[in-house]
Amino acid sequence: MEDRINAFMIRSFDFFMEYRERLNQLRYDEWKRAHYLLLKRAGLVYDPMEGMPKREPEEIN
Repeated sequence: MEDRINAFMIRSFDFFMEYRERLNQLRYDEWKRAHYLLLKRAGLVYDPMEGMPKREPEEIN
């Protein structure tokens, strides 16, 4: 009986971890979608269709 309980606990934990990872990936993807344009406008995102972001040369005083 104890072995069955342990097996159930292990399966439950594996299930929990799988869905926890999936949820974290969904959160990351949502964050990326929400902030992509902001990062692109700041020149911090590489877009292979547009090439490397253009940066203004810094002036040295």
